[in-house]
Amino acid sequence: MYTLRFFFDNLVGVCVWSGDKATYERFDYPIFLNTLPLSSETVDAGEALIQRWEQYVFLESAWPPDDSWTRFKDDCAAFVNRLRTELGNEFEINDEFSAH
Repeated sequence: MYTLRFFFDNLVGVCVWSGDKATYERFDYPIFLNTLPLSSETVDAGEALIQRWEQYVFLESAWPPDDSWTRFKDDCAAFVNRLRTELGNEFEINDEFSAH
């Protein structure tokens, strides 16, 4: 089993990190979504979340009228569930973003 940690770090361009030695040895520490066995739609959804994080949270740009911090958090929770579904039992996903 591989352990993944979901959280953002400013301007790194990833939202998934290794959570143990086996995962690190297989995927490295910051894990680019396209290196995981995910659909292109899920990779694109994750990349969109990373862009939103960097633009509206880290750079503190104003949220557009059709987006908000609350919606972003909800979208992150949905993305973690999508990761769990697509990756299956071979991966444990620790949502460290929503835990804060």
